[in-house]
Amino acid sequence: MGHWVNGIWCWNFEWRRAILPREEGALKEFHSFLQQVNLVEGREDKWIWNASEEGSYIVKSAFSVLQGLELEEPILVFRALWQGTAPSNVLAFGWRVFWGRLQTQENMLRRGIIPIGENTSCLFCHEVEETPNHLLFNCFFSYQVWTLCYRWLGALTAFPESSSLHFLQFGNEFRTLKQQGVMKTVWLAISWSVWLHRNKILFKNDQKDAAKVVELAQLRAWNWLRARNKSLTYSVFDWISQPRICIESF
Repeated sequence: MGHWVNGIWCWNFEWRRAILPREEGALKEFHSFLQQVNLVEGREDKWIWNASEEGSYIVKSAFSVLQGLELEEPILVFRALWQGTAPSNVLAFGWRVFWGRLQTQENMLRRGIIPIGENTSCLFCHEVEETPNHLLFNCFFSYQVWTLCYRWLGALTAFPESSSLHFLQFGNEFRTLKQQGVMKTVWLAISWSVWLHRNKILFKNDQKDAAKVVELAQLRAWNWLRARNKSLTYSVFDWISQPRICIESF
């Protein structure tokens, strides 16, 4: 595993087989992580709880961490997500979006799925590295999709760069929690439609079409809401032409 040289620990790994090219990225990430570990010669390894001054685990300190502001946003996000009316695979997609775990070009490169040196630019704009936040919200094409959707919904708002803030902010102008929940379903339909459109470009050589993405997002949201609310009386034409009136009926 390694040895000490003048008080510094030097790692020395022996692998059972040769490292494959697609694994080199993960290996570099592993070595980068190990460089952050500070080993001291002659000192026994032990666990340290950073939330307490003594370094020992205390229930009171754990409770303080859980009540901290840094956890407030994720708790709110996932609470709103799992109460949504979208299909389970779309809810799982939303979970991956908030954790930054979509299979974008940047993520696949970082995990060694695609080789180092391969083009990882956004499939929409071909100008910036394809990260989840850029692909779904910050790219010019996805920004155009969201702008059209906000116009359809009769809403005006700034676009946060964070996916979780984007989700939490979407639909807050409505009064009731049920109406806000409908808007969260619309948010998932838009994000899901952008992602599927990206995959069609990648795997089927499809062409960019923001208006088409918006139309499919509208239809998906309506279908998901109808599936969970059999008593809804408005038609898909009503939904597309007067969405706010339909949402306020909840």
